Amino acid sequence: MDHDAWRTAARAVRGYYVYAGTELVLAIESRPGQLLSVAPPPESGWTPPEHPWLHAASRSPEHEHRLRELVLASDDFEDFARRLVEAGYDLTHDETEIYDLEGGPRRVERDGAVVGVAWQGAGVFCTLSWQAEASEEVHFFHVALTAYDDDDAGELREAATESGDFAAFEQALSAHGMRLA
Repeated sequence: MDHDAWRTAARAVRGYYVYAGTELVLAIESRPGQLLSVAPPPESGWTPPEHPWLHAASRSPEHEHRLRELVLASDDFEDFARRLVEAGYDLTHDETEIYDLEGGPRRVERDGAVVGVAWQGAGVFCTLSWQAEASEEVHFFHVALTAYDDDDAGELREAATESGDFAAFEQALSAHGMRLA
């Protein structure tokens, strides 16, 4: 089976929601923009700082400092997304509706390495480096799925395609040598 068949035309600007467990803490886009805080502006006429490769809107004051540290340590959007995952945050496609998700994120592992994240509920398949154009998006009714490693993306998508519910998805992952943490 061709495990790269999932890669269709890509969106020019990728967007993700970033979670700490079940808490939505940040919305990000892979484009130049502003870094928006939940804190009130320090003075009237103040404008948020411009950023060369990231547009972000914080949703959680408790996480802003750590998220800022990760932005400052990153070279580009892909590096930032990887650092988020390494720091324990999880990302989902920005077209996935929070009210469609049940429970919290379940990290997908292969040989002890985190290769993606899945939520039970309706959502869109994507990777950290790729999102399909709107007309090419793949929606699932039983799983919202983000591949953190492009090498495993095809098999993750196949597991979602082969299954009709979340329990069957978990079994399909096992057949591909992966498991939910």
